Amino acid sequence: ATGAWSEITVLIYLNGGPSEDLYELRGGETIFYQGNHHSDKNPVVLQVSPRRGCALLHGHGRRCLLHEGAEVERGVKVRTGLNSTSREAESN
Repeated sequence: ATGAWSEITVLIYLNGGPSEDLYELRGGETIFYQGNHHSDKNPVVLQVSPRRGCALLHGHGRRCLLHEGAEVERGVKVRTGLNSTSREAESN
């Protein structure tokens, strides 16, 4: 273990949106819920659909909302991601 943890995630969508025809994508939304623990009763607070050229930035740790990726119903969801990491300062 490195002692580092993810603070922020940036997802960059490489496909999706209304102009897609050859590689049509249906589904694959990132869904954010209210609360910290999953339950069938957690209300959806935000749903982000993949769209080519768009980015989604969200926090982790204390700033993380409960989230998941919806099932891809057609096509392939193509994205890349970056994580910003932190680690605690070492004491001497």
